[in-house]
Amino acid sequence: MTEEEDEKMQLEYIEAYFDKRSPVLEGSLAGKPNYPEPKTTTEIIDDLSDMYDISKGLLSKYLVDHGYSLVPTEDGRLKWMIYRYYDSHIE
Repeated sequence: MTEEEDEKMQLEYIEAYFDKRSPVLEGSLAGKPNYPEPKTTTEIIDDLSDMYDISKGLLSKYLVDHGYSLVPTEDGRLKWMIYRYYDSHIE
């Protein structure tokens, strides 16, 4: 697999992961509020690790390019502010 093909594959998984997530509180489905789900880059990569190896740099670039912002947590670490659509989980 070429580097370009690998990057394309990574982006497919990243886009699927963020399909039901948003960088903003507005835009909820069915009038329900979005659920705040702040995560570090590593936490997102861990979520996807069973599916495909994701580059921290590529993921961070995707998040910045799509309007996600960093917020400080109580312990002083930074996390990406992500809002998950309320009804986006699978039972």
